[in-house]
Amino acid sequence: MKSKKNLIITIIVFALILGVSVFLYQALKDTEKQGGLSSSEEKKDSKKESGSDKPSTSLPDAMDFTVQDEDGNTVTFSNLFGKPIVLNFWNSNCPPCRQEMPDFEEVHKKNPDVQFVMVDTVGMNGETLESGKTYIQETGFTFPVYYDVDMEAIRAYSIRAFPTTYLINSEGKIEAYGEGMLDKETLINALASIK
Repeated sequence: MKSKKNLIITIIVFALILGVSVFLYQALKDTEKQGGLSSSEEKKDSKKESGSDKPSTSLPDAMDFTVQDEDGNTVTFSNLFGKPIVLNFWNSNCPPCRQEMPDFEEVHKKNPDVQFVMVDTVGMNGETLESGKTYIQETGFTFPVYYDVDMEAIRAYSIRAFPTTYLINSEGKIEAYGEGMLDKETLINALASIK
């Protein structure tokens, strides 16, 4: 009787370990993948096909938030509308964020008609205002950086992965989004379709 009980306990422990291992493997695999952008149109089409929701006739509005610029001044996101926007959520403790930022810098320099809004996610993954500012100073990036010290932007966009990027048109509508690292070619191609 005791050996049956030990066998059952062993099987349960093994099943738990296996389940946790599969979960952790999947989570790690998802964080390491390179991102891409999904258009709002694709999202609407997938809702239509699944029957879960009727597609809307317009693109979703970009959510508003306030952040700080490098001098500590408050900046309201909606005040930046008027030309296409690349909205990127990052932090200096995120290896994929650091890997994609030189591409974002290069695309920023070649696209003066696009507003880059690089939001440092202060408070996430051990990020501090000081560590974010130090990283930007050391790298010499010239795109505009904003600091989400109250996590208002993170909450507005329900950010769950780093980096995350949104492309917003000049009317303040979300055209595309993606979780994970973007390469330069993907970003350039996406910007070509945003007005």
